[in-house]
Amino acid sequence: MLDGREGVMPEWGTVLTGMGGPEAVDYTIAYVRTLSAPETLQNNYMAARGQKLFEGVCAACHGVDGKGNGIWAHPT
Repeated sequence: MLDGREGVMPEWGTVLTGMGGPEAVDYTIAYVRTLSAPETLQNNYMAARGQKLFEGVCAACHGVDGKGNGIWAHPT
């Protein structure tokens, strides 16, 4: 996430930090970890902050469920 994906995915660390402060990447990671177990989002401050960042930046390519968004999911 910080350095991009093989030069294909842009570096979003700076963007996330600009939007959510110095812990924004950690917040986003905390949220991504809840995608496989949504019940863990409840009462999870870091993940709740990360959800907003994920939905605003990451979901366009990764989808709201983190499983990809069609042709934007990953290069073939």
